[in-house]
Amino acid sequence: GLMKRGGSVGQYERLFDRMRTLMPDISIRTTFLLGFPGEDDIAFQNLMHFVSAMKFDRLGVFTYSPEDGTPGAEMKPIVPKRIANTRRRELLALQQSISTDINQQLLGRSIDILVEKIVGNDSIGRSWRDAPEIDGSVCVRNYKSIPGTFISGKITDAGPYDVFAEMRS
Repeated sequence: GLMKRGGSVGQYERLFDRMRTLMPDISIRTTFLLGFPGEDDIAFQNLMHFVSAMKFDRLGVFTYSPEDGTPGAEMKPIVPKRIANTRRRELLALQQSISTDINQQLLGRSIDILVEKIVGNDSIGRSWRDAPEIDGSVCVRNYKSIPGTFISGKITDAGPYDVFAEMRS
């Protein structure tokens, strides 16, 4: 409403269902801003239900800071920073659970990995799902490759952000 963003929950649900049907490997990401003036507990709980239902692959969360000269800087009621930060932690905890479930669906699957760096004996890179310097990574254990090259690895372990792979033998 106040931030001039359109679209209903139902519209987004239909859109994401269609996208996932047409492209089963699609990775859907979004970012939310918490603590905008006027955000109440009901609005936040609605957002939690929305995120729970949509099951985003990746989700970023920021808290609102007023900037002089913007319409939001004059709006009331102000959401205390403490409440915005608590909501941020709650939303991130929900997303960690969703991301872990999604990442675990990759277990046993072979995927292409763009190697970005070597750390110790491991190649660290990213898959089609990972934006550079934003998302988690794919760690290929005990395999040194050349940064900038693609390798294929089998996913053996998955957490909320990173997945782990081994080279196919």
